[in-house]
Amino acid sequence: VNKNDDTAEGEKALSRAITYRGVVYTTTFTPASEDLVEDPCLVAQGTAQLYALNYLTGEAALNLEPGNDTETEQVIQRADRSQIVGSGIPSDPVLVIQGNTVFLYVAVGVEANQSAGGGMGIFTTETGPRGNVLRVFWRELR
Repeated sequence: VNKNDDTAEGEKALSRAITYRGVVYTTTFTPASEDLVEDPCLVAQGTAQLYALNYLTGEAALNLEPGNDTETEQVIQRADRSQIVGSGIPSDPVLVIQGNTVFLYVAVGVEANQSAGGGMGIFTTETGPRGNVLRVFWRELR
């Protein structure tokens, strides 16, 4: 995945997107290059990413790439739109409200911070303070 131009051959959004406090969260999976795949039947080969996008502009909504920050401030650029969370096909993002804090959970085959031999993992990130939650439903009429 090239974070500068957002190109990832074969990247697919396989989960439902959720929106919370103006941020759209979704996950994607990019299969590994055919040159790197030792066993094409192994699901855990590839890249799982979490996207956090501004619901109006599609720009980065959170600081998901702290490597571009300076010593004095957080820098939110295009590279902050997504973060690698593992190497298997990721689950839908799930928001959990605990007290006054909201966490986002994504289940992945192998978590990004585990070794290649690791097993199922749960990626967690704090999304910020709790806000009002309003469930919105719609249905398409034909």
